[in-house]
Parts: sequence; C-alpha cells; structure tokens
Amino acid sequence: MSPSPAIEAWQRAKEELPGYQLRCQLKQYWLFRLLKAAREENRPEAYQELLEGWLIGMGVEPPKGVFIPLGGNVVHPARKRRT
Repeated sequence: MSPSPAIEAWQRAKEELPGYQLRCQLKQYWLFRLLKAAREENRPEAYQELLEGWLIGMGVEPPKGVFIPLGGNVVHPARKRRT
C-alpha cells in the first residue's frame, strides 16, 4: 500500500525545510558520528565532553549544573580558562 497523496505532500514539504536539511547534514558530520558512537559504547564521559565542547565552540555555553562531572573532577578545558 502506497502512502496517500497528502502524506507524500507532507513528506516532500518536510524535506524542503532548512532545519530538516541541516539535521540530515549534521548526521554525517564527524562530531555527531562520535556522539553516536559514545552513546552506543555507553561512554557518558566522552558524550558529555563532545557535546559540551561543541556547545561552547558554538558560543552557547550551558549554565552551571547542566554538565556535572561524572567520574571525578573532569572540567572542559574552555571552562578552566573562564573560572
């Protein structure tokens, strides 16, 4: 059974949205592949460091308490400079 014309139209419209296209591109970006690997390997410290580093690099530093050290006193290098 093929999708209805309305569903096909919705799918085409969704694929043309800039946010949808950007998400598709980001999935191929090395950082997001590493995030996926860290999740699959159950490496929360690696996932946290990658995500926090990317956010800081994008100028969107998370508020204190969002990223807490998981296994010791691990602090992102960019955070060390600011404190």
